Amino acid sequence: MTNYPSLVMLALKAALKAKDEILTVYDQKFDFEVKNDGTPITIADKNSNNAITSILNRTNILVISEETQSMAYYKRKNHEFLWLVDPLDGTKEFIKKNGEFTVNIGLIQNSVPVIGVTAVPVREIIYLGWLSKGAFKITICKNFKRHLKNNNIENILKHSDKLTSDNIFSRVNLAVSRSHPDDRTASIIQSLANENIPVKIIKKGSALKFCLLAEGSANIYMRGNYSYEWDTASGHALVNAAGGKVLSVIDGKPLKYNKPQLKNREFIAVASDKLLDIIKWKTFASKPDR
Repeated sequence: MTNYPSLVMLALKAALKAKDEILTVYDQKFDFEVKNDGTPITIADKNSNNAITSILNRTNILVISEETQSMAYYKRKNHEFLWLVDPLDGTKEFIKKNGEFTVNIGLIQNSVPVIGVTAVPVREIIYLGWLSKGAFKITICKNFKRHLKNNNIENILKHSDKLTSDNIFSRVNLAVSRSHPDDRTASIIQSLANENIPVKIIKKGSALKFCLLAEGSANIYMRGNYSYEWDTASGHALVNAAGGKVLSVIDGKPLKYNKPQLKNREFIAVASDKLLDIIKWKTFASKPDR
């Protein structure tokens, strides 16, 4: 039988350690390199990755991270469990020092995200999505660290804020990427304007957009260009646990994980089903999957 509480505790410990590594770099001058795909990487990305993998490796579950070589599909396709990690999501925001970056740790079981830990280092907050327990907002404080050290998950949850995404709303609060604008999102914004539907645009970096949905600050997050599984796994688990959904724009089905290619196509995350009809999102799902 899988010991989910133990896996949650290790993910929380990994996120906390990664948070400390990241802030140590954030508070001083640092340089960055550009990877082959054109994205930046800093010593904070590397240090965070090392901290996380050293802890998650204790679980004997395969860890796939943005900053480590991915295992070939034929070797991983039959794994029931998989960790997906982005050790510093939003490196561009980290370099700008605007605080909009996260640590993302997601546990996948049979292609479904079941545990998601998303840490927000500068805010000293961790969001936890646990499919069988719910979604929580955890303040990193002395009590949390004490309960974490004692492996007391029930006390951690007891002293955390329980989240639900399905709040009463009078307008569409649309979370969009600060650094990755796209035409499909722009089309939905225009469609809302044509229908005279009040909309507030909230620009945020990294997986913070999933966090906004889970806590009710936003109710839709649209991503009209590609992302990777480690970008979305933790946030997907969080939104699911809070009562929302993360769906492929192509077929309207939940995003799947541990695919042959670890790239996601366009997706939409919603706080509740009723929002899907309001934005008429299916009118934009015309492109076949490539």
